[in-house]
Amino acid sequence: MNELKTDTASKNFGLSANEFERMVADLREGREMLFEKIFLGHFQSCTHYLENNCSASAADAYDVSMETMLQFRRLLIQGKVAYGNLRFLFTRMAMQLYWKWKRHTPRADSVEGIEVEDPADDFDEQSIQMLDQAWAKLGAACQQLLKNFYYNNIQLIEIARVLDKTDAAVRQDKKRCLQKLRGLFFELIDVT
Repeated sequence: MNELKTDTASKNFGLSANEFERMVADLREGREMLFEKIFLGHFQSCTHYLENNCSASAADAYDVSMETMLQFRRLLIQGKVAYGNLRFLFTRMAMQLYWKWKRHTPRADSVEGIEVEDPADDFDEQSIQMLDQAWAKLGAACQQLLKNFYYNNIQLIEIARVLDKTDAAVRQDKKRCLQKLRGLFFELIDVT
């Protein structure tokens, strides 16, 4: 039981449910010391996460983490954040904010004076539908592996532990699943 408490607290910046409620009450009354201590403590790990998993520059990761901290504070005060897995929520918000910012920031890379458009802008509704069709043809095991890795942000080493496989085997599985998905997608493109 003690291990469960420790695990729950670690997912919530070391706060118990009562401490969380006290922090929110303090924020509403203008006392921010506990909030600042907790979230500034997580700030660096959030910036590293964005740099390592989203290829964000250090400056972008810093800006996004700061904006996330401000938004998170606002949501806490409004009562829109519940105790449960605050670390995950904070990091997920930062990642979503980063990708949203990247999508809406005009991007033109320059290669020896030649401007290159962002390839993500080339996807139209038909391409997305074909990708959905390819996804539907992909096996359930591949779908689950790719969802866990890309959508749920579960590290391959953790997936390997759950599946009782080596991380090298899971890495190969992921590679094969991606190749299969690409193949299915390109088959559909060739048909149309």
